[in-house]
Amino acid sequence: MILNNPFHVLGLPADCTPKELTSRQAQADVYVRVGRKLDFDGDISFPGGSRNASTVERANRELQDAKRRVQRGLFWFTRSGTLDRHGWDHLTGGRFRDAFQVFQRLENREHLSPGSISTLNNLGSLCMALGFIGTWEPGRLRMTEEERCGLIVRGLHAKARVIGTSDPKVLKPYVASIGDEIVARDLPAVRRRFGESVKEVIAELQHHGIDCPAQRLVDALRAGGERLDRVIGSLTQDARRKVEELIRECRGAREANGVSALRATRKMYDALPDLLEELAATTGTDDPAYMATADRAAEELVDGTVAGINHHQEADDLSPRKLASAIETLQLAASVANGPRMRTRAGDVLAQARRLEERVARTEAMAAARTPMFEWMHEIEQAREQLHGSNLLNYLKTSVGTASTRLEALRRAGMRHVGPEFAGEELVEAGSMVCSQLVGSVVMAINEATESATDSIDIHVVHAVMSRIVQLFGGATSGRVASARFAVKSDVHQHMMTNWAIIESQKLGHGAQATRSGATGNGTGCLIAGLVGAGILVALWASGQSDGVRSPSPPSLAQLEFSRPAPGTDRVLSAAEIRWCLREDILIGTLRSLAVSNPQIDRFNGIVSGYNQRCGSFRYNPRVFDRAKEDIQAVRAEIVSTARRTNTSLLGSPQ
Repeated sequence: MILNNPFHVLGLPADCTPKELTSRQAQADVYVRVGRKLDFDGDISFPGGSRNASTVERANRELQDAKRRVQRGLFWFTRSGTLDRHGWDHLTGGRFRDAFQVFQRLENREHLSPGSISTLNNLGSLCMALGFIGTWEPGRLRMTEEERCGLIVRGLHAKARVIGTSDPKVLKPYVASIGDEIVARDLPAVRRRFGESVKEVIAELQHHGIDCPAQRLVDALRAGGERLDRVIGSLTQDARRKVEELIRECRGAREANGVSALRATRKMYDALPDLLEELAATTGTDDPAYMATADRAAEELVDGTVAGINHHQEADDLSPRKLASAIETLQLAASVANGPRMRTRAGDVLAQARRLEERVARTEAMAAARTPMFEWMHEIEQAREQLHGSNLLNYLKTSVGTASTRLEALRRAGMRHVGPEFAGEELVEAGSMVCSQLVGSVVMAINEATESATDSIDIHVVHAVMSRIVQLFGGATSGRVASARFAVKSDVHQHMMTNWAIIESQKLGHGAQATRSGATGNGTGCLIAGLVGAGILVALWASGQSDGVRSPSPPSLAQLEFSRPAPGTDRVLSAAEIRWCLREDILIGTLRSLAVSNPQIDRFNGIVSGYNQRCGSFRYNPRVFDRAKEDIQAVRAEIVSTARRTNTSLLGSPQ
């Protein structure tokens, strides 16, 4: 519109005569054919314009139409004013500052006359051209962004006065000098075409990356008075259309597929503020049309965001990043909503989303705190499979410290993100599981060393390990640990203390070495294992009499006999009951890594609790236990596979 104005391309004033236009068009065509540079005598050439065969052809085509000549000429220079000849001489000589000094002399004239209307329009054209090229003189200091915007706004202000406040008797001859008498008769149509040119100027500003707020441009146009109200109103059409397109796109994504709902609302989030600002600049925020458009956009932002959040919750992949983006979108909806109903709804949904954000953050934090504890469980289970006797006991010396550190981290996270109730619920369960793992592992190490012909355990080492465990979980009051660092369930604590008493007795009665932990003169044993909530079975020494004859190894899991033990402790279990405990132990170890959501963890804890009640402490015949263990080892892979395949029925779907 400015630098590539067809009059600029041909080096002519906008009020050139038909003869001048025809002659220059012919001259330009010749220059193009022979490849000569398109420079003309006495023309104005601003840097940044494009003069070539293509722009010459487009200029010739546009200037053949009188309506287009007027539309382009209103944004170029004319020579009919009192001071225009002097200004034109400066322009053709590249002395833009001098031309500016000439044109601005008539800027503040209240009433435009035939001698001043052209000069004021020339001032507007020069201001806008200088704003686009960004310098007063080619090759000299560049203007700041604010200086460029200020000149463009000043130029538009001048042109708004010309087209909006001029007396028709003055404006019509001026328009006729650019176009023709027929065009000049329809001044409302001229103003409409002026509005179209303003839209092109705005697009050109965006193309050149010039940051000139819409509000300032609209304020400049208001200098044209009531005659330019429709021009100002027409500038909102594109903004309204774009808002409606965003609303339709967001609604389509929401109704078709929840996956893309948040993406669509985010796209609206990025574009909506500028569009509403453009609307507000032209209509004001109190305009009913603006308020309706803003409320419609806010409603779709809320609906799309809710649909996206619900979808990702159902898919169990609502990450903190997605939720934070959704909350930003809801904040925008709450800020742009105008009607009281929409403001209330947007505020309510935003408050719900913030509460959800807090829950998600707590869940993420607790999951991060639980992970090291689960890793410790896995590590000690592997150690029990790979290490035996004294080697396992040596491993336990460091494992107690690791368990203490991870329990403490879990306690801090729980108190911070869940609250005081965490210490009385999940932390007790976690402490019970860790205590059972440690005590059970100590007993296993003793039993394995006792049964080995080559291994032996230093009872002082056993005593030191158990002492650290008791210090961690010791001293029970009313079923809870009062003086220990971590609370455990009362039955877990009882088993730990019983084993502690036996180990102290062994240390006092047998010196430095323990060859068969817990053995008595009549062949019965009394070492009590401490498995409660640990997922690892530790046996009790009991009567040496067999309670059954070992059957041949079954070919599959389905052919083994299982019997769930009744709840209680110190019962002598049959082979079928021992198999049940061993199978449940493997199942719990498999499910532990598959329980990810809070409901699943609750179900997992229920399975562990039932297991603890039946298999936490019992007596058995060693031969029966060994045979049951061999049976289960033979089908271990099948148990694991079945547990993984049926984990949803056991734990439920993630919520």
